[in-house]
Amino acid sequence: MRNQSNQDPLNFPIKTNNRLASLLRVVSTGEGRPIGNAEPIFDDLQKELKAETDRLQRVLGTYLPRFNTLAQRIGMEPISEK
Repeated sequence: MRNQSNQDPLNFPIKTNNRLASLLRVVSTGEGRPIGNAEPIFDDLQKELKAETDRLQRVLGTYLPRFNTLAQRIGMEPISEK
């Protein structure tokens, strides 16, 4: 997305959602079966995505209530998780 120079792929590595989209493109093109290593790649990406969503839930559970307390103290609307 942000790659504009040869150095950018090092500064902005490819994220899980981009790799999942790329895998989807690979397995959905063509007329034959998907490549043999598609399933292990998907399993790895699925674990990686689970770790990221678990980390997000921990952050929301820890820092969002703290932020909302501070926001209410200064008269701001709290932020909902949904």
